[in-house]
Amino acid sequence: MANEKVEALKNSIKASNPNFRDGKLVSDSAFKQIVNCVQPTEINFGCRINNVGLLIGTVDKLLFVEKVTIGSTMPDKTLYYNDIINISIAPKFICNKITIVSGRLETIIEVDKTESDYIVNQIRQRIQKPNIERETAVPFVSNVNLKGIKLEILSQNFENDFKLVSTQKELYFQRSTKQGNEKIQILGNIKDVTQLTEENKQSLLKKAGWGFIGSVVAGPIGMFAGLLAKGNKKEISFICELHTGEKFLAKTDNETFQKLLSISL
Repeated sequence: MANEKVEALKNSIKASNPNFRDGKLVSDSAFKQIVNCVQPTEINFGCRINNVGLLIGTVDKLLFVEKVTIGSTMPDKTLYYNDIINISIAPKFICNKITIVSGRLETIIEVDKTESDYIVNQIRQRIQKPNIERETAVPFVSNVNLKGIKLEILSQNFENDFKLVSTQKELYFQRSTKQGNEKIQILGNIKDVTQLTEENKQSLLKKAGWGFIGSVVAGPIGMFAGLLAKGNKKEISFICELHTGEKFLAKTDNETFQKLLSISL
C-alpha cells in the first residue's frame, strides 16, 4: 500500500513534467540531515530541481527544501524549471503550496500543516491561458557569462515586435505593451535545438515558411553537443524551440552556440 501511494504521487508529478527523472531513494538518516523539523520513519523519494531546491516525499508527506534559506517558511512557492535531477543536501524551506510550471501545464501541490509536519492535501492541474503561457519559463541561475553574445534572429513564429535582449546573465525576447514589458525567456526554456543546412535555412526563410519545421530532421540538444564540439564552423544556423511553444531561426558563431548548449544541456 505504501509503495502504491508513493508511485501515485511520483506519477502525478511526472504527468505534468515530461522532463522528470526519478530521484534516487533517500535513507532516513540522510533525510534528517536535510530537514530536522520532520523525522518520518520512511523516506520514499527525493529529487533536486535544477538550482532551485528539493522535492522530498514520504508516503503521505511532501516537502520543498530550498538551499538558500535556512529555517524559513513561506505561504507558497512557484518553481520554474526544465529538468529534475537527483537529490542533494540543502537547508530547510517549507511551503504550504507548491506550484510546478512546465510549459502551459501547471501542477499545484497543496499541503496542510499539522503540529509536527506537512501533509499532502491535494494535487491538481490546470492548463494556463495563452496570455500567461509566456510568463511560465524563468531562467535558472547560470555561471555562464553571456557578455558579448552574438545572436542574429532571422525569423520567428511569433510576433515580430518582440526583440532580442541580452545581458550578462539573461537572454530573452521583449516587447512593450500598455500593461508593461512582456518577456519570452530563452535561458531555462529551451526544449530543442536543430542545426540547419544552408538549403534547409533558405527553404524555411523563402519557400515553406514555419510549416517547414515539421520536415526538418530534429533531435534533442544533447545529440548536437558532440557534433558541434568540433568547432569547425564559423557560422551556425539553427532552429530553437522553446517549452512555451515559440520557435525562432537564428545564426551565430560557434563560441556563442557552445555557450547556449552549455546552459541548455
